[in-house]
Order: sequence, then C-alpha cells, then structure tokens
Amino acid sequence: MSCNLFMTKTTTIQFNTPGVLDASPRHIENRETHYNAIGLFSGCGGLEYGFSAAGFRFLASCDFDHDACTTFRENFDSPIVEGDITQEDVKAEIMRLARGHKVDIIIGGPPCQGFSTSGKLMQDDPRNRLFLEFLEIVKTILPPMVMIENVKGIVSGRNKAADVVIAKFKEAGYRMEMRVLKATDYGVAQQRERAIFIGTRTGAPIIFPEPTHSPGNYVTVADAIGDLVGHACSPSLSHEPAHHSPSTVERMKALAEGESMYNRRDSARKLIWNRPSFTIKDNHGNAAIHTIENRTLTARELARLQSFPDSFVFSKVPKKSQFRQIGNAVPPLLAYNIAQAIIRSLGFIEVEN
Repeated sequence: MSCNLFMTKTTTIQFNTPGVLDASPRHIENRETHYNAIGLFSGCGGLEYGFSAAGFRFLASCDFDHDACTTFRENFDSPIVEGDITQEDVKAEIMRLARGHKVDIIIGGPPCQGFSTSGKLMQDDPRNRLFLEFLEIVKTILPPMVMIENVKGIVSGRNKAADVVIAKFKEAGYRMEMRVLKATDYGVAQQRERAIFIGTRTGAPIIFPEPTHSPGNYVTVADAIGDLVGHACSPSLSHEPAHHSPSTVERMKALAEGESMYNRRDSARKLIWNRPSFTIKDNHGNAAIHTIENRTLTARELARLQSFPDSFVFSKVPKKSQFRQIGNAVPPLLAYNIAQAIIRSLGFIEVEN
C-alpha cells in the first residue's frame, strides 16, 4: 500500500489508508500550532478535522444539532458551543472563547441559498438570517481571512447566491473569490463538488489548493472500503451491515455497477468498484449499494468514502444521525488541502505585518 506525505508548517501527516485522512483528531489537536481558527455550522467536524491536521488550533466551534455536537466532543478536545447561532447567549459564548486570542480565520458552511434568482435577499427565508449571523460574527472579530463552503448549486443556473455572498463580504471589507472544487482531485474516493469561498481583508493573495490527484490515479471505492469486505459487525466502529429480505438481495445482485434499483440517479445505486463513489448524501445510506456484498453501505463505509479515518468515532449517537452527519460533512481530506493553501496566504500576511 502506497503512502503519500503532505508537509505542513508544523507537522507531517502520513496517509496509510487511501482516501482517508489517517491521523487521530486528538493527536493532531494537541500539538503546538501557529494559527487560530473559529468554526461555525460545524456539524460533526469535517472542516475542523482537516484544518487541524494542516496546523490550525480551534478556539471555538458551533452547531445547533445535539447529536452532531456529541460526535464532535467525542473526537475533539477543542470546545464546541451547542446552540442556535441567532441567540445572543450563543454568540456571547463564542466571543468569550475567542477573547484574548488572535483569530486568523473563521470558517464554516452557513446556508446561502436564501436568495432570489435576481440575487436579492428573500426576507422570508430563514436561511438568510443564518448567513447574516455568520457575516456579523466575521465583522465583529475581523479575522484576516474567512472561508465558506457550500453546495455546488449555489453557482448554477440563474441562482445569484454566490454573487451575493461575494458582494456582502466586499461591503464588510473582504476581497473574496470562489471556486468549485472536486473532492476526487484531493484524494477523496467520492465524486463530490463543493463551492469554496476564500476571502481576505489584507493584500495577501487568495490561494486555492492545486489538485493532488487526477483521473489516472483517483482513489476508488475498492481502495477506500475493500478491506472491509467480510468484516465482522462492529457497532463501536459504526460498521453494522444491513440485513435485507431475500428478494431485495436478489434485486441488488441483478444490478449492474452504477445502476439504480429505482431508475433514479441518486437513490439505491450500486457502486462502481474501481471508480470513485458518487456523491454521499444524508439519506441513511440507502443511496449506495455495496458492489460485492449486495446491501446498503454501513456508516463506516460511508465515512471512509468521505475520507474520515476509523479512529473518528460516530457510534455515540443513533445510526440515523450517524448517516446524516456523515452525509452533511465536508470531506476532511478536501478541508486539509484547502487549509494548506490558506496557510500559504497567511504566510504572506505575516510578511506584510
């Protein structure tokens, strides 16, 4: 099995499992770091995990979902504020945790779809308030850099949401750029695309990561989960293979790779073993059928396809919640590469100062 070495300013991360950010979250958290961050809309911590591996220390994170915060606390020592970011006491606690520290960046995935096709804020869409709360915290703390991730659809068709995000941050003094990044280009065994916004209020260049992989060496489903074929059921690993009826198993066996049981693009499709997976979503695993074992994927297999290591614990919450958290997460390997690029920009800022 080949190993890829990625150098950062503070550590060397060795990847022993293809498609997985193979390092203990607490191990990478507890080393000395140079940059401080705040995470908002954190979920189970996919972004935090990747950024921590690259050399960031999190002063605070925040999410309103109790199960997601439970998973976060199981894997990180850094504090997460559990609650609604629109509430004053929640914002006050984030500010308290940041007080007395330099904050180099605020990151997160606030909803940004609450805009009309003309690019204007839709006043009755509650998602607007969440985005504006994210913006307000940035305007209060004024970190030199900010990063937002969102769905690819934010830039498609007539939707002007991406333009509004950039314009709102420009009003706040931030020069911002956006690119759609493919997770497969950064070693993730999944065809997942995310809109990534990076902004700065300094003169430093905005740097996006260069791909580490190409179609000729993409990490495949077989690379990521092949060693779990025949693995015993393990609730602590979140690997509990489903038991389907004999008729359902026969229907799954009859499917060609890439084919759906229901003729739908994103539902009950059989994975193509020697290619990256299609996009993993928060639908309890039913979108992906195992190529060899003819069953839906376990939470651990889905986590592997999202680049989470087996040391990342999901098992402290119900299985339904595990699937939701994994499907909603940013792949840590993608986050890691974005963070490395941002560290290069922060280096320019230090030279300026």
